[in-house]
Amino acid sequence: MILCSQPKAQMESHREDIEEAIRRVLDSGQYVLGNEVSAFEDAFARYCDVAHGVGVNSGTDALCLTLRAL
Repeated sequence: MILCSQPKAQMESHREDIEEAIRRVLDSGQYVLGNEVSAFEDAFARYCDVAHGVGVNSGTDALCLTLRAL
């Protein structure tokens, strides 16, 4: 069998960062539209070299918003 990905190995290399992010969300009690979401949107926008980033519920929502923006 050829493995396409190894999530366990990826998790191990980022375990502390992932667990800390989960703790921040749980401690804040903001599971939707909280500070972590805003921070992710800002970081993703910088990564894409664009002015704004918007997190949505699903890939379908992302496609619908993209098509409406055209």
